Amino acid sequence: MLTCLLLSHDFEPAWANAFPQEIQFETLDNYEDCAQKLLRKRYDFALLEIDFLLTPKTDPTPLEHFTAIFQALRHNYPHLPLLVLGPLSQTNNLARAVRAGADGYLITPLAPAALQLALDHLQQAKLTQGELTHLRLAQAPIDWAQLGTSQNPALSKQLSQIRALAMTDSPLLLQGEVGVGKEQVARWAHEQSPSRLAAFIQVQCRRAKKQIENELFGYEKGAFQGAQASRLGQVELAHGGTLFLKNIEALSPSAQDKLLQMLRKGVFTRHGGDALMQAKIRLIASSEIDLIASSKAAAFNEDLLYRFQSASFTLPPLRDRLADLPQIIRYILKRLEETYRKGIQGLEPEALDALRNYLFPGNFKELNYLLERAYGLSQPPYIGLSAFPLGGSVPETSPLTPAPPLPLSNLKISAARRRVVAQWEPQYLAALLKEYRGQINHSAAAAGITDRQLRSLMRKHGIRKEAYKIPGK
Repeated sequence: MLTCLLLSHDFEPAWANAFPQEIQFETLDNYEDCAQKLLRKRYDFALLEIDFLLTPKTDPTPLEHFTAIFQALRHNYPHLPLLVLGPLSQTNNLARAVRAGADGYLITPLAPAALQLALDHLQQAKLTQGELTHLRLAQAPIDWAQLGTSQNPALSKQLSQIRALAMTDSPLLLQGEVGVGKEQVARWAHEQSPSRLAAFIQVQCRRAKKQIENELFGYEKGAFQGAQASRLGQVELAHGGTLFLKNIEALSPSAQDKLLQMLRKGVFTRHGGDALMQAKIRLIASSEIDLIASSKAAAFNEDLLYRFQSASFTLPPLRDRLADLPQIIRYILKRLEETYRKGIQGLEPEALDALRNYLFPGNFKELNYLLERAYGLSQPPYIGLSAFPLGGSVPETSPLTPAPPLPLSNLKISAARRRVVAQWEPQYLAALLKEYRGQINHSAAAAGITDRQLRSLMRKHGIRKEAYKIPGK
């Protein structure tokens, strides 16, 4: 179904019958109501009758008048497709409207083929814009260039050191829990470096042994069955820039050896080749585990770890940065408002208090998902507590319910944190699976973790998805 905002002096124009019944029209006859309408609701496109644009004050060549109208609409609603329509006698003015900023025009009476072409184009544009919005939000959940300050002393010191090291070629290792912002800090470090204008290439190391080696270092034609042409690796594509290895702890031993060789000598060979290839890159890696402990268990190359030890940083989880929470929430809501323009100004005090009492196992990723969901469910000007899972009353098993007090004063902070998380984690998983009816993919997305990580947590606490599925579904 497509929704259309129609600007017309006629609330029931005869040509509207030519449109499919799936299109829902809402008609306005003045600009003042238009601005308020667009703030309260999102439309798939707007349709402006040329007679509506041709006000009594319009001169015979109304290009400047049209330009002012469309510039105002584009400034406030940049993603709203704008179409104009009118009779054949107004073709010149319809063309002027397109020149002034409209996306296209239709001639009345409407020809079925032309109408269907325009609707198909709008439907495709809607899908494309949705994909672009998703990618934009997913790729930059936290902008560390703007959030490069913190009231957490440890993080403030780390960011200052990373900024200084970014001016050198020293490899960086960013460790921490899922969702603490390792990728965003890596991008931020790249932007602080002398090679900021060169490529930033990201590689997920959780791949099969040969697959990850071929992706990193490339291969020659005929290197293996199916290699019908030579292929550049990500190391070559990152030449002169930054190579970011995500989850380096999952890198195969042979790939670790080849990476260490490249760091030592500045050269490597493609799979199936013997020519030495130059490697001039800045290396940044991330890990969700303690690589020092992993190297002692012979699971990670100790010599490779030495390359990172002088510039290794463990980023704190969000629960240790709750003083920064209002600043981070303001930024995320500002970014959402720039994209969707709903008129949301912030959170109600009860909602902010609930978030302050939440442990955020998914860290920034989870906060981002929670706020995106709440933003979509809310009406301006403020987001209330009812927009967060699982409703306004926040049931006992809700993800936003603070953990009950425990006798923790005789424990070190690390042990106390583990005990609180161990008690709270199964409650969170139960509430999450209950809300999404046992659907792993939706539950994992809401928590800001992968399906695999969610299943691992469920096994850890003996939780089965079948207990949350609706019988017969």
